[in-house]
Amino acid sequence: MKISLYIIMILSFVCWHVSIAAADDDKARRNRTVWDSMSPEEKDRVTRSYREWKSRPPERREKLQRNYEKYHDLSPEEQQKLRERYRTFKNLEPSGRERVRERLSRIDSLPPENKQEVERRYKRIREKPAEERVRNIEKSQFWKELTPEERDIYKKLIIPDR
Repeated sequence: MKISLYIIMILSFVCWHVSIAAADDDKARRNRTVWDSMSPEEKDRVTRSYREWKSRPPERREKLQRNYEKYHDLSPEEQQKLRERYRTFKNLEPSGRERVRERLSRIDSLPPENKQEVERRYKRIREKPAEERVRNIEKSQFWKELTPEERDIYKKLIIPDR
């Protein structure tokens, strides 16, 4: 009885490994087909992206992976808003993008409880109509400390539907 149970366990393990290997082979064949159909420029871009990805610290790659997963959990409307905000950010002058990064970096360096409070406030603000958001933010000390250029940047990023 013990021997037959042992044999069943070994056979199950072997079958499991064979099925994984077959799935990996299928995936490798599909990847090879896609790779072969790519232009030299596309292959070069993929190779550069892969090297860039591998050169990043593991914690940065994990954070990017989590963000990627969060993005795909969003509704199509939320994804569209996020893409619009990204386009707005990318269209800023380099100095404007740097200022936004600096401000976001400050938020990122806050202790977790403070960061959660910032996120709660931001969500509350986002739920309000655009005109009310503008009125509220323009009253804040934060807004008063911004340069006119920074205010334009934040209006585009924080109030994109205006």
